[in-house]
Amino acid sequence: MAGNRKSETGRNRRARAEFEARSGAVEFAVADTAIEGGHVLPETEELMNEWARGEIDDDGLIERTLKRFGPGA
Repeated sequence: MAGNRKSETGRNRRARAEFEARSGAVEFAVADTAIEGGHVLPETEELMNEWARGEIDDDGLIERTLKRFGPGA
């Protein structure tokens, strides 16, 4: 049982680190867009947050963005 707890703890750490990295990427993207004079729609920010939480993968994020905004997005 100790081995299961140890591997679970490792998975939790990796998941937490991935979430923090993705959340930072979302914050950077939103801030960078604002600095450049743009605006991120709440719907787009929510899509990015779903990606940060691991609810959708990279392909899902791209697919849903393109479906909503078209290929020029």
